[in-house]
This record gives sequence, structure tokens and C-alpha cells, in this order.
Amino acid sequence: MKTLTVRIRVPEGLHVKPASKIFMEARKYGCRITAFGSERQADCKNIMELLSLEAAFGEELRFEFDGAGEEKAREAFKLLLRET
Repeated sequence: MKTLTVRIRVPEGLHVKPASKIFMEARKYGCRITAFGSERQADCKNIMELLSLEAAFGEELRFEFDGAGEEKAREAFKLLLRET
């Protein structure tokens, strides 16, 4: 299992546009990708769960990658989440 922790940098927080980017990227990989917010967790392959995190500006999200392709997925998310 691989992990990645990022801080939300978008002033509006994790709204539809960044959540959809995460969702679209997660669908490319066979591994399980889970996001953990301060009070909730979400399957990154489920856009509604991602939005339910209600992650605000400055909040940290931890992503766990588990299964086939986890390292590639982690590296791709690292690049994607630089702007989120």
C-alpha cells in the first residue's frame, strides 16, 4: 500500500472540477484509491463520495493506493494534485 498526503490549495476547496479530475484519473488504475478527509473517507472512483468529503481550502487529504499499479497511480496523483 502506498500513501500520499496533500493540502487543498484551491480557494473553493474540493468542488466539482477538482473532484472530477481526481475521479477521472482514479478510473485509469486497477488499484483501490481511497481519500481520507478530516471526518470522512471516499472511494476516488465514486464522484459523489469525493464530493461528500467537503474538503475545504487548507485541509489535508490522505490518499491510499492499494493493489496492482499502486505506484504508478501514486505518481500520477502526485502530479495531478499539485494544483488542487
